[in-house]
Amino acid sequence: MNIYSRNTSLSILEESEISNLHINDYIHNYFNKTKIPPLDKKFINKLVLGTVRLKGRYDYIISQIYHGDYMRLKLKLKNILRLGCYQIEQMNSVPNHASISIMVEITKKHLKGYEKLVNAILRKFTEGKKAYDFDINSSKTFPLLSHPSWLIDKWIKEFGIKKMVELCKYNNQDPSIWFRINNSLELTNIYSEVEKLSLVYNKHVLSEVYFTVDSPYNLIESNLFKNGDLSIQNPINGFIVNILNPKKNEIIIDGCSAPGGKGSLISLMAPHSKIYSIEINKNRISKIEESINRHKLKNISILNLDMSKDRLPLADKILIDVPCSGTGVINRRVDLRWKRKSKDITNSAKLQYKILMNSSKYLKNNGVIVYSTCSIEAEENSKIINLFIKNNKNYILEDSGKIINPSLVKNNNLDVLPGKYDLDGGFAAKLRKI
Repeated sequence: MNIYSRNTSLSILEESEISNLHINDYIHNYFNKTKIPPLDKKFINKLVLGTVRLKGRYDYIISQIYHGDYMRLKLKLKNILRLGCYQIEQMNSVPNHASISIMVEITKKHLKGYEKLVNAILRKFTEGKKAYDFDINSSKTFPLLSHPSWLIDKWIKEFGIKKMVELCKYNNQDPSIWFRINNSLELTNIYSEVEKLSLVYNKHVLSEVYFTVDSPYNLIESNLFKNGDLSIQNPINGFIVNILNPKKNEIIIDGCSAPGGKGSLISLMAPHSKIYSIEINKNRISKIEESINRHKLKNISILNLDMSKDRLPLADKILIDVPCSGTGVINRRVDLRWKRKSKDITNSAKLQYKILMNSSKYLKNNGVIVYSTCSIEAEENSKIINLFIKNNKNYILEDSGKIINPSLVKNNNLDVLPGKYDLDGGFAAKLRKI
């Protein structure tokens, strides 16, 4: 029995609860400072992220099984039960009896006296989990979708019940890791090198510059990745840069730029441009520097400024990837759904509008601002753009469908729900100053 990996998973769950970091970043930092065998890393990553993703589902089922007030149970006990449920339901490589036995042993170590309760609940879960099926006609079963009720209700009003269910089910799947080829002239050679690594790849349906592989961790450890030939990036972010359409000799601002994925692509597309990567959070600037160094980029300068109020360089083009609720990337950022509240969307919208207004002061005539989010909420997307156009008669909204695949465009804006073409959800508007 591998108790070590489960114990580590329990520690990460507990410690990440009091951390300001997203769980993905917390795991990354934890692995960097702790010597853990690669196979254990893979197991721990899957177990922790999967448990966080489906926490709502398991809390609902366990509360039905447990003869008492589940909400009053100790957090450590809840996490032990959640980890056990995920292993039983989702990790077929681990026999159910082994999962239960290990979690009972962990309970003895951490919460002596509760091991019989853990054994009983996990056994009942194993025997009766099929009885807890989702029913689209019964709102009582909506907790099985493992999303907060306020967000489920909001999406029903915005998109309808059927689409809400599709969004939740997509968010509950393991995410695809997309790789971007950084030199489109080298596509054939890069794919040949990927094959030499004995990896099976699949190109994205809308762009052969993006692909997935059957073992992304092996590709990340390869020289192809380390030398900057590849980057990890969801294709939607590349399409947003395509809307910006960077050209040589332009002055370009990459606003709210960390971790630097869009900025690196702007640089690669327009190596003779002058790019300012602007980031307010000093702690995230190292991510931009890491991207610049790995890609060997020479035309990016980093500025620690506040896009919502500071004076900016005068630019030909500005990309602002504004802070947002992130509801378009819940599939990848598994703890976002539990961290966000309804008021966060309202607060984000206020900041987003300030950033857009301030940025617009530093754009040359006939210049372009691309406003983008990884949100699917109208308050952060179309409503912001409509208000800006209303209050700024010297700006027009241009049709992004003339640059990117029109199937991604709604009302002239890139507007994609999570799962379409296996993309993240997101939004982008192209504004021209006239």
